[in-house]
Amino acid sequence: MDIMLLFGVGFVGILIIIIGIASLVLRRITGPNRDLQIKVKYLENEVEKLKRTKAD
Repeated sequence: MDIMLLFGVGFVGILIIIIGIASLVLRRITGPNRDLQIKVKYLENEVEKLKRTKAD
């Protein structure tokens, strides 16, 4: 009984570690892309501001 509980806890612990590593890797891969999307939105807003001031 104690061995089964130990294996269960160990298995859950290993799953949590694997999920944590996978999330870190995904964040590394998608992080730069997310930064670029933020910069593109900022530049699009700046262009819209310039168009509005030019139209006035």
